[in-house]
Amino acid sequence: MKSGLFRFLFLVSAAIMLWQFAGISQEYDTFFLPQPEKNGGRPLMEVLNDRHSSREFSSRELSEQMLSNLLWAAFGINRPESGKRTAPSARNRQEIDICVADYSKLGDGDENQKFANAIASTGFIGQNVYLFCASEGLSTVIRGSVNRNSLRQVMKLGPDQRIILAQTVGCPKE
Repeated sequence: MKSGLFRFLFLVSAAIMLWQFAGISQEYDTFFLPQPEKNGGRPLMEVLNDRHSSREFSSRELSEQMLSNLLWAAFGINRPESGKRTAPSARNRQEIDICVADYSKLGDGDENQKFANAIASTGFIGQNVYLFCASEGLSTVIRGSVNRNSLRQVMKLGPDQRIILAQTVGCPKE
């Protein structure tokens, strides 16, 4: 069941989702990733210079270690004492789960304010993924066109969970 699953990570509702990989649906097995490696990487200015979108991917899979590092860079806890993360969230609501933005965590605001907060978080996390991919020589692209209704059903989302964008990550085409 692992074949191809490491190649496509979806950034939805301000989070990285791995709906097949993470076992969100009962049909899939869950397994644990190694601890992320938090040292190393290239200098920020070089990474910013190399950051770009690519829609071409090889069939080569990402290693479990690379996947762990990617997920930590995207939205991992970088301050364990406070539970704060590598990407900011509006008013520290931390509405992000591994798979979707949970609007119920965004308070009593109207739908427009909740969407604005979720899309901002999506942008922060997506940029973290872009920078990680540039540093590690991976390909990535954020996609606005995603079949939200199908994903909603497959992921068995609750009424307060929203899919905002998708982000594909993988090894570059050779």
